[in-house]
Amino acid sequence: RGEREMENIIRELLTSLRPLMLILAVIFFYLFLRNVGEALFKTEHDTIHKKRLKELNFDGSRIGQSPDEETKIFLNRVTAPFMQLMEPYMKKHSIEQLQKNLAFVGWSKHVDAPQFRVLCWIARFVGIVMFALLYKVQIIFAAIWCVILFFGPSFFLNNSAKNKKEKMFMEFPEFIRLTQGYLVAEMPLTDAVSNTIQYMSADWRPYLSNFVINSRMKSLNDALNALQEEVDIFEVGELLSLIRVSLDQGIDIQDSFNNQTEKVLSMQMENMIKKIEGRKMLAIIMQGPILLTIMAAFALPTVGAIMGM
Repeated sequence: RGEREMENIIRELLTSLRPLMLILAVIFFYLFLRNVGEALFKTEHDTIHKKRLKELNFDGSRIGQSPDEETKIFLNRVTAPFMQLMEPYMKKHSIEQLQKNLAFVGWSKHVDAPQFRVLCWIARFVGIVMFALLYKVQIIFAAIWCVILFFGPSFFLNNSAKNKKEKMFMEFPEFIRLTQGYLVAEMPLTDAVSNTIQYMSADWRPYLSNFVINSRMKSLNDALNALQEEVDIFEVGELLSLIRVSLDQGIDIQDSFNNQTEKVLSMQMENMIKKIEGRKMLAIIMQGPILLTIMAAFALPTVGAIMGM
């Protein structure tokens, strides 16, 4: 009897200590993961370094570094262990195109093309792991997380580039009209573009400013080539090619702008018609599930009454 009472006391004691043991297990697991992360990414002295920098700089940020540089350093540290393994298998052409897209949307200040490719693979691996962990909890939730992490980075990059190109293309006729007005006043092309910058949107201004700088520091042909390389829009590249041909053949540049204006306006009209037709089609497609939901809502009381009978 005394042994049974002792066993019951020990069992109750272990039961009461079970939450504490669970908390200790979580803490030790976190410490293990942190030590492994510090050994893998070499961040064991990062805490001391940040503390000393905060003592020197009262606003809490690193001295001489912007938030963009902080983000870039963090991404470099995350991707560094995998770069040597995966970089030899990356195709040069695809990396160059990816770098253009990153520079076009402004992501190149945080990450370059090989690092972005590595981040995509890391996100896919995390998506597969999360799907495996959440599969038994909720399969739909697990599938959503897997799809977001598997296709998310590439989709957001391509979608951002597409939206920016469409926005810049919609403003392209305004650029042509303003520049053409200065050219009619017999102003050089560089000065005409320089005067146009203040009337353009924030998306166009950096590229036009670089054009003016390259035109004055190098040559007009170099500036045209650089602008065509930076702004990867077919209609813009076609106009710049016509301007180069006009300069080589001694033809008035106004003729190139006149020919391109009508073409761009017609293409803009076609794009707007395609968007309207696409939205009409989406509205028609969305009407089906809504109609079925309404029918089901009205039918449920009748079905319930029939089942009750």
